[in-house]
Amino acid sequence: MNEKAKGGDIMTNRLDRRAVLKGLASVPLAAGLGMPALAQSPEKVKFLLDWTWWPPQIPLLVAHDKGFFGKAGLDVEMRQGAGSGTTCQVVGQGSYDIGHVNQTTAAQSIAKGIPIKSVATIANKGASALVFKKGTIGGVKDLLGKRIGTTAGGSDAQILPAFFTKNGIEDTQVTLVNLPGDAKLGALLSDQIDVVSGDGYYYIALAAEKGVELEQLLFGDFEANTIGYGLISNTSFIDAHPERISRFVAACLEGYHYVDANMDEAIAIYRRISGTAQTDETVHEILKGFLDLIKSGVTDGKPYSGVNDPQVWGGTLEILTAYGGLISDKDQSEYWTNAFVPS
Repeated sequence: MNEKAKGGDIMTNRLDRRAVLKGLASVPLAAGLGMPALAQSPEKVKFLLDWTWWPPQIPLLVAHDKGFFGKAGLDVEMRQGAGSGTTCQVVGQGSYDIGHVNQTTAAQSIAKGIPIKSVATIANKGASALVFKKGTIGGVKDLLGKRIGTTAGGSDAQILPAFFTKNGIEDTQVTLVNLPGDAKLGALLSDQIDVVSGDGYYYIALAAEKGVELEQLLFGDFEANTIGYGLISNTSFIDAHPERISRFVAACLEGYHYVDANMDEAIAIYRRISGTAQTDETVHEILKGFLDLIKSGVTDGKPYSGVNDPQVWGGTLEILTAYGGLISDKDQSEYWTNAFVPS
């Protein structure tokens, strides 16, 4: 099956953030999208991921590779991204139609006036957690006096004060150690710090590859949840092509269901497309951790439904307003819609 029959092209080169900031602002909004498609022709969708290839994107790659987009009558161009913030910006400019992003980042972008909206939420529970070697922390109060590695400006660092406040911990009762994101795991494994903040399932899988077992306190289990990954679209594209978005969302969700039932095949597809240097075992652990996170955050009785939950969105906006510097009087209806998720 060729790529067009599957439903489009996968662009192996990632979007250059510098090109976004310097050049893409001149691209016309939703250029060419007003031309009607032929009745039998697949309809074009430009889809930008959150980052370079990594395992939580596997269901989306599988949706493409297995022809789910093509079956839905879509010709999808999928490209690697350069961070959720950049993807929000580029989709907001209309240079891409749909993006895969951390919805907490999308919320902050929407509050700033970027014309995007969530059309599906995949993970109602965020991945931010405090991670530590197995057996060293038994509960929240065991954090007192510990050295916690965090990255200033990182999304987990913004939520950390909410976790402390909700659980009765004063800043003076712990020692925060500012570290680059790529230095936190090494610092934990070498005992330079006791705990790191970050995406729990990801650190746990990477440490397992090195023979070290980690555990986590997930912020979402301790009254400090912020929404995880989902799909956004430009508001102009939403108005112009609602049926196209509905079919796109349904094909993506089919990818999640398929991967959950066929993980070995899905990992093989990911390896072929991404050329990853990670072992199959590590990819499996990261992917399983991500899917388990999705299932643990289910609010409507079933995973992979795509539904935006108003309580989850409300809690996220409350935390971002109180601790993340979000300033907005927008109604929730300006952040998300469930018009495109399967009934």
